[in-house]
Amino acid sequence: MGRTQPPPMETPLLSTTLLTDAIRRDILALLAESDTTSVQVATAQIAAGWGARCRRRGDSPSSAHTAEAIAFQVGADLADDVAPSASHVCRSRP
Repeated sequence: MGRTQPPPMETPLLSTTLLTDAIRRDILALLAESDTTSVQVATAQIAAGWGARCRRRGDSPSSAHTAEAIAFQVGADLADDVAPSASHVCRSRP
């Protein structure tokens, strides 16, 4: 008899993409709740929440830190996306 193949493993790229998409949605949802919340503040709150979620699930401390680091990277990328580019900034003439 032939051996059965183990189930395909989820690729790290796919799981990372799903995680970053979820974190991005969380940050954007928090930003939508308030006109005064900055991307940085929303990112810090979401990162803390993802880290706490990992710890509650019993994940390792390094997993919690990794989730927080990913959240901060997503927030930094989001801040770059929403920041006005230099080409769109109006400059007044002296």
